[in-house]
Amino acid sequence: MTEIRRHPDYLGTLPFVSFSMHVVRFRQGEAQPLAREQFDAIFGVYVTEDPDLNFLHLQTPDGGDADIHVHFDGASTDAVHFHRPSSGQVMDLIAEFARLAEAVIMAPDCQYMVTNSNQIDHIPGEDLRELGAVIIQNGSDLAAAITDT
Repeated sequence: MTEIRRHPDYLGTLPFVSFSMHVVRFRQGEAQPLAREQFDAIFGVYVTEDPDLNFLHLQTPDGGDADIHVHFDGASTDAVHFHRPSSGQVMDLIAEFARLAEAVIMAPDCQYMVTNSNQIDHIPGEDLRELGAVIIQNGSDLAAAITDT
């Protein structure tokens, strides 16, 4: 049986110098496209593009930031990768994007992070058995899930 925990609010900062998270949408164990429209709705006003380095930079009003690696093939992408995300509004935006896209957040050595329990049924079985899953509701929950590992 998969352990599902709900984390309390987390107000600290992430203790990582270099850290990456990946957002992927699963259906019946297979990765599914993420819509560019949903990405733009959440991150559009906060990102700038660096064409020389082929990534986006996320900058939030609270001073938080992250580098985003994403390649849209028309109206969708297979995954969105966040590098060196800071706590605060950055985590809130990532959690909101995962909720809107019905996607799963993955990070090294962490449980799968989902925004509703229905998503758990779609995570590939072998991976889920090994790592488990945790339900998050916001950026504080997301930061707590990462730092609790």
